[in-house]
Amino acid sequence: MLLERLIWRAELNGTEAWQKITGFNGTIKLGRVGYIPVYAGGDWIWFKNTATIWPGMEYSSDPERVDKLRQNVLELLGAFDSTIPELERLGIRIKGLLNKQIKTQADVEQWAESIFNMGPTNGLPVHVEDALALAGTDFKIIVQRGPSPQYVLPAGPVDSDAKATMDFNTPGSKTKFGPRHAFTKTAFSIPPPRSLRPRGRPRKDGLPSGSKEAKAADRAKQKALERARAKRLREQKKPLATITALPEPAPVRRLVRVGKSGVGS
Repeated sequence: MLLERLIWRAELNGTEAWQKITGFNGTIKLGRVGYIPVYAGGDWIWFKNTATIWPGMEYSSDPERVDKLRQNVLELLGAFDSTIPELERLGIRIKGLLNKQIKTQADVEQWAESIFNMGPTNGLPVHVEDALALAGTDFKIIVQRGPSPQYVLPAGPVDSDAKATMDFNTPGSKTKFGPRHAFTKTAFSIPPPRSLRPRGRPRKDGLPSGSKEAKAADRAKQKALERARAKRLREQKKPLATITALPEPAPVRRLVRVGKSGVGS
């Protein structure tokens, strides 16, 4: 069994196979993407299968379900009958793989490492790769690289006067960056005023630390805190109750006897 797998791998040689398909002579990086190469009209195009076996899924994937992926490839290549002969001409042997029903876990692993589960990749998330493949040349999807990359999409038509971007780290995000934001300036190829690399700890509002936007937000927050503090002090100085002044006491009248009382006379 081990010898059989080694022979199959030597015949398939995934990296070299994709180098020949793409015509790229340099080092090509492969990843688990589920691409199906198709030869049509004298050129190579590729489709994506209904599912991909990502790294670590080999032992949880049901062989019967994985075999449906193989059947998808057979059906697609049957519609493009020049694909298999062209692959054979390039030295890429796939008939044995396609004609072998996937029944065991070893078969699943073999398919996961095959040309139909692997394909060219630049290491970016799939949704970012799709955006890059379809975006025009007047907009940049990647606006920050490094340990914390940032991807954006235009919030409106790229030719409009109101330039703004939407966060695209997660498809469908509602986080918006205004025209003065460094991400927006980079996306529309406007040189940012300073490095995009954030300084300090990441902020909860998503603004780059040390940027003009972040400083303005901090000043506004500080003013709001000062107003709230002043309001509390005013409320503490208010009297707890109103004291009603008591009326002045009436003068004490003293009785004075006039004349003799007749006592002791």
